[in-house]
Amino acid sequence: MMKKLFFAGLLLMGVTSCSVDNSVPEANGFDGIKTLDLVSSLGDVACGEKVTWPFGDASVGIVEVSQDGSNLFVKIIATERDGNGADRKLVQSRVGFYASEADLPAATMVGEIPNQVVHPTGGASITTYTYTFPITTLPVECGSFYIRTWTIFTAGGNLAEHFAGNLPGPQPSWYNFEYCVKLCQEDPPPVQVCETAFMKTGTTLISKYNEKPSNNNWGWYLDSNNIAADKSSEVYEIWAAAGQNLTSKGLLVGHVEVFKTGQYSITMLDGYTNLVSHVYRATSLPSKRQAPGLYKESTILTGQRFYLIIHMEACWYVAGT
Repeated sequence: MMKKLFFAGLLLMGVTSCSVDNSVPEANGFDGIKTLDLVSSLGDVACGEKVTWPFGDASVGIVEVSQDGSNLFVKIIATERDGNGADRKLVQSRVGFYASEADLPAATMVGEIPNQVVHPTGGASITTYTYTFPITTLPVECGSFYIRTWTIFTAGGNLAEHFAGNLPGPQPSWYNFEYCVKLCQEDPPPVQVCETAFMKTGTTLISKYNEKPSNNNWGWYLDSNNIAADKSSEVYEIWAAAGQNLTSKGLLVGHVEVFKTGQYSITMLDGYTNLVSHVYRATSLPSKRQAPGLYKESTILTGQRFYLIIHMEACWYVAGT
């Protein structure tokens, strides 16, 4: 009885995992890979981990994508130097998010939503820029989607425009990559619940001791003379949380097979455990009701009439809150 802990369903291809997969090809040396699992230039990537890819054949810079509990961060870095030894600079860039491959644009990224355009103050004077996108603005808040980054660097090589990623786009130099957001709420751990339980027979302890019914005063006892004459044993139910002997309010948690010899065998249903058992077995019942912790088992001789009370603490797990 648990909510789904985490579903990283890839909306893109019907895949149900953001797990890792194949060896990672060289940047922009791809042969039409349409990856089902996430990869990065750093290697295989699990859902929610940082993904990095270089821009273009010239490797003029890289993009890093990461996340925290509220935001996605897209960091663009000019990493290499031009032919004159001067640091490369970031002129401008755009970032677009797409729920599926079919949504990737076949034309300019102008007007993409969401996107931001960098116009560094004072011209091309910065070497890095980090976009911050609220998770709620992404195509998915839990799962995988595509990212396209378009960037112009100073001394950017043969092509002024550069794209980062491993998935080819509609134009030869247009690349995209996949990212998986891991923000699905995980279920709290299951909680163990324990309740008082008794073996149920046709005779109640309340009637035996002339007590008033209550949620705390309940239970049953067995007179071995009630075991059918033509049987060597009978099977009885174990009910938990059945205050006032009302099984409609309780849970069936197991069974007890009782033999005419005085022996018995307890079997719990799947999902239920018997944490503590208290058993009263004797040739007569006590004059006053005893607390289960005081129950004792006497030796029963074959053919003797006996009385049996089985009390326990039955436990099971429920979904956490």
